[in-house]
Amino acid sequence: MSLKRRFSTRSKISTKTVTSSKIVPDDDPFRDPTKGDLTLRTSDGVVFHVYKCIVANASPVFSDMFCLPCSPDQSDNPSISVPEAGITWERLLRICHLLPADSTLSLDEIRTILDAGKKYQMGPVIARMRLILLQSSYVDKQAL
Repeated sequence: MSLKRRFSTRSKISTKTVTSSKIVPDDDPFRDPTKGDLTLRTSDGVVFHVYKCIVANASPVFSDMFCLPCSPDQSDNPSISVPEAGITWERLLRICHLLPADSTLSLDEIRTILDAGKKYQMGPVIARMRLILLQSSYVDKQAL
């Protein structure tokens, strides 16, 4: 399979998804369709409008994808379908944009975010999740 086809912005990346009962609010800063030059569509139908440069800066996977030549019929605002849930991407994007993260994450939520961070090689996400896990207040609250 060619590299171009493997990272096509119209293809779906397959992986297991974890469902969440939490919903991304419509007033989330990444839901404004007038902003951004990239659309991310999650497995549960949430649509995010973000800037490629910020996502590429946080993820070498996306950076490489954006370096590939686009097909002539592709729009200026590409759309990428991702297999993770909207709440996972909302949390990933908050970390990439250096916004405050949810401090009440469960161990399963941290694992889901950490798995996505590793998949997309997002160093800031991995570091933030490790920091949360190492906080003594978190360890005290989360019994094994």
